[in-house]
Amino acid sequence: MSYAASRKQFPQAAAWPRQRVHDFDVVIAGAGTAGCFLAGSLPRDLRVLLLDEKRFPRSKACGGLLVEESQAELAGLGMPRQVFSSPSSTNLCFVDVDNGLSFRQERRLVNVDRFEFDSWLHGLARENVFFASGTKVESVENNGRASVTVSHAGRRQTISASCVIGADGANSLVRKCATDVKVNRLLAFQEVGVPARPLGDTLFIFNNRINDYYSWVIPKNGSVVIGSAFESARHSRFYLLKYLLHQHGLAWKTIRHEGALLSRPLSRQELCLGRHKVLLVGEAAGLVSPTFGEGISYALRSARAAARAVSERLPEGGEAVLREYERLAAPVVKDVAGRIERAKALSSPAKRKQCLASLVKGGK
Repeated sequence: MSYAASRKQFPQAAAWPRQRVHDFDVVIAGAGTAGCFLAGSLPRDLRVLLLDEKRFPRSKACGGLLVEESQAELAGLGMPRQVFSSPSSTNLCFVDVDNGLSFRQERRLVNVDRFEFDSWLHGLARENVFFASGTKVESVENNGRASVTVSHAGRRQTISASCVIGADGANSLVRKCATDVKVNRLLAFQEVGVPARPLGDTLFIFNNRINDYYSWVIPKNGSVVIGSAFESARHSRFYLLKYLLHQHGLAWKTIRHEGALLSRPLSRQELCLGRHKVLLVGEAAGLVSPTFGEGISYALRSARAAARAVSERLPEGGEAVLREYERLAAPVVKDVAGRIERAKALSSPAKRKQCLASLVKGGK
């Protein structure tokens, strides 16, 4: 199926009814990986609203690599053929420019087309899920039943729910409304182009002249995705990355540019699963790898934990759901927190050599 054809077939789930005030069991803000997987995992007898600020179909700037944890979460769901990019799997090559070293890791990372992946996940939403795109969260209240005020089609509307779940990414409006806990963020830039020669492995590049994070080069459907992430005031260093890649023989014809905010938690305190009757999942909770920005596996794992908590505790109220979610998601939080020191080591050329060697040996 072609990209153009698939855009016309993006599933919309059930239509959102037009009453002035809505009453739902669960409201999920954000129809990305976490929101759609969560919506599709909830019991069919719940009244669920899934909303997103952007108009659909929409694209997402993302490398689109599924690590082993993502593959395990999605096993048995029958991911369709059009979701996979070519090559369908790829290995990693870590290139440490500062130390003049490279490490190749034999690892099966599944390579997906992010639009097709999101389209498929959206289709997993149950028949009882109402969906509204172009719907912006303006405020969230935690008094009594949770309520969300949104603007939709030029109108402000209030939605009541037993539980509100923020799955709205690194720039989560739900998180800002429900808590004052902030998470460190970067601005990710990507350039998609047609390479002069085929590329097999995915490259993760470390060069402190560019940033103290990493940059990536990913083969995808005959194209190549070149990206990096920066503090907003330093994004001009993306051009240094392009120059260095050209110097090392990687040439491409640019098709388009993409950008997105990316969470990069640098302390345990930045991870927040919610407050009172509001839950946060995926990047909205700060659950993303601080080493390589991988967020799909954390989105899926936290969404599954939230779905279980809702299924088991919703009759007791939203705060009971949050307590159960915090218990179930504790391993996910521990996973992210455990990678923070490694992220700091990778930022230092002096410590990176040993850290990369252990990564390659351990497969993570």
